Amino acid sequence: MKITILIFCSLLFINVNAQTKNVSDKAQIKNVVTGFYNWYNKNWKKVNAFKLYSGTGADKEVPPFRVDWKEVDRYTVWMKKNASYFTNQYFINERKDFQWADSMIQTEPESEIMYGFDYDRFTISQEEPQWFVNELNRKANKWNITINGNKANISVISLDVNTKENWEVFCGEMHKEKNVWKISRLGCDTTEEQLKKH
Repeated sequence: MKITILIFCSLLFINVNAQTKNVSDKAQIKNVVTGFYNWYNKNWKKVNAFKLYSGTGADKEVPPFRVDWKEVDRYTVWMKKNASYFTNQYFINERKDFQWADSMIQTEPESEIMYGFDYDRFTISQEEPQWFVNELNRKANKWNITINGNKANISVISLDVNTKENWEVFCGEMHKEKNVWKISRLGCDTTEEQLKKH
């Protein structure tokens, strides 16, 4: 009997401890996401001062455009130094996105804005960061955080008060490195059916 009670108490302690850790992880994840966007709102102009692409002709402001890889390297070093919210994998993935954008020059050589740069890479919208921060911090938002080991998927769903429909404010992936959650990917594919479930 004593052994059974001891085993039960041990399992209860492990379960409570796991739930506490999960709450702590979720709180940290939420703090990292909101912390980054508050940082980005303050540093938006500095981040966007990097001219990651330029024209290939005499006038660097007109198409056809190509990615400026030296500027990408400077930008990446600056971001790693000043924005500690990201994993190294995030920057590897971002570089792949820039390579993809650079390859699209053949499909739209005369495009006014280089392919893949016609929206903000961090808010994944054409809105300024302050608007995004306001939306992210709405009390009515529902944070869906799924943790699987050292990986987490995050989706923040907001209810549009005018249309009464759900829409996704934020979606991304995070990884835990040395006990700290960091952003590894921004954006994800979400169908309307998935949004309705929230």
